[in-house]
Formats: sequence, structure tokens, C-alpha cells
Amino acid sequence: MLDCKIISPTKAKFFKELKSITLPAWHGQAQILPSHAEAFILLKKGQIALELADGSKKFVEIQKGGFYIKDDQAVIVL
Repeated sequence: MLDCKIISPTKAKFFKELKSITLPAWHGQAQILPSHAEAFILLKKGQIALELADGSKKFVEIQKGGFYIKDDQAVIVL
């Protein structure tokens, strides 16, 4: 399972035990699954989809940002 922090200048949100993270990457949509290789991805305006362990999804609208993952720990900086 994945853990994810979404950080902006005004607040931070934390999500634990995610099945997947779908991102509006600069060159198209990207899906991150557990055991993904270390990566940095530039994000464009769009919607981040976080799939929770129970199969439900949470959505976060963004303008732009950066995504980093290593050892199933993801950070999104807006």
C-alpha cells in the first residue's frame, strides 16, 4: 500500500494505505501502484485520484505541482 502527503503553502493532507494514485502528469495521465520505482513527475492542472484500501476514491483538484515517490511514500508539492 502507498502513503501520500499533499503539501501546499497553506496546508497539508495525509493519506495512508492507498491502492493507487492517478496523476495529471505533464505528458498525460500517470497511475502509481505499490512498489513503483523511484520517480519525480511534473504535474499540470487537473485532478488527482486517490484509491483507498476499501476501493473508494478521493479526488483533489490541482493547478500544477510536482510528485515524488520512493519506497511507497509519495509526496505531492503544490
